[in-house]
Amino acid sequence: NLRPRTPPLPPPPPPAASPAEAAMRLDPLVQAEEIFPANCDGRDEEDGPGGLAAVCETVRRSGVDERAREVLIAISNRNILSMLSLYMEGVRRAGVRHSVVVTLDSATTKHVQQHGGVTLAHEHVLRAKGGGTDGHSTSGLKFRLLVPWLKVGCNVLLSDVDVVYLRDPFQSSPPLLHRDSDVEAMTDGWSDETAYGWHMALLAASEPSADDGEALRTPQQAADAAAAAQPP
Repeated sequence: NLRPRTPPLPPPPPPAASPAEAAMRLDPLVQAEEIFPANCDGRDEEDGPGGLAAVCETVRRSGVDERAREVLIAISNRNILSMLSLYMEGVRRAGVRHSVVVTLDSATTKHVQQHGGVTLAHEHVLRAKGGGTDGHSTSGLKFRLLVPWLKVGCNVLLSDVDVVYLRDPFQSSPPLLHRDSDVEAMTDGWSDETAYGWHMALLAASEPSADDGEALRTPQQAADAAAAAQPP
């Protein structure tokens, strides 16, 4: 005799998020159900020339996907135009479609417009307090320069200019980004351990070990070591 087939059991419900997982959920300034780009009527000077309206216009011109809302942003001034050219060529060859350089002067804006390819220029006149235009001064401005892009709802991947992209960092297969943090920053670490500050811990140590090498010694420590090595 044939017995009736037992219907398959429904899949179990997904496990409830732990408190730690719930705390790690991203909290975007512009929610997924809101219109993107958002807040485009803002014209505050602190958000750059033209305010958020100008940022929204650049977002639309760059064709940022309304669902992913992801854009690659670099910040540059006229001091590093040759490096900027190499960066933009790498972005083009890697097939990155949504790329913007926030420019800090008109010469850089013109350079990106002439040589940027898929990369657009968005000028934001902002100066360091000391008036410097060197790399450290410019680097100190980067997070303030990103605020307008977050206000309109972009998910920003901030890049240094001395970077060459071999693949589109936004590709989905295989994914290259975890997309699990509100802010991720580049480091000069060469492994997971050093990227999280292990090397900086060595630099801060008061008494480097013999394995740390001469480079990690202060001049006084090197002098003391040399004196101790002298025969009595």
